[in-house]
Amino acid sequence: MEKTKLGVKVCLLGALGYWLSMFGGFIPAMLLCGYVLLLENDKWLKKTTLNALMLSVFFGVISGIISVFPDIVGFINSFFGIFSGHFYADGFNSFINLLLHVVSIAETIMFIVLGFVSLRQKDITVPFVSKFVDKYFEEKENNCCHKEVEAVEEEVKTE
Repeated sequence: MEKTKLGVKVCLLGALGYWLSMFGGFIPAMLLCGYVLLLENDKWLKKTTLNALMLSVFFGVISGIISVFPDIVGFINSFFGIFSGHFYADGFNSFINLLLHVVSIAETIMFIVLGFVSLRQKDITVPFVSKFVDKYFEEKENNCCHKEVEAVEEEVKTE
């Protein structure tokens, strides 16, 4: 099995990407992903850590969107309060809390399972996240950065 520049097996670092996303949140996952993207050469590892980070972002966005609804209900209640009216949605907040717990449980289960799957260094495809990563993460020699470098090298040669 391949090892990283740190001497750790590639599959373990890939699993660590998912587990850091679950236990540590965005910052440790971003640091690991940044390290892997900048310093490691293994394409599977880069894609796996980027998938883990994007999955963490996805669950954060979903939780954020769901969490906005109680604020909207509170705003409506405050608005009606101006006119001595009331708008109560007691069951609504309980439903939102239940929904947030379901999302949290799904997130935890997904990160645990995907971490163990990546220990076997298998390609992991989460449809809504992997499609995004595949679309924007391409290791090509002809991407914009290489074109800019080539343009600068040509300018230096002509001077």
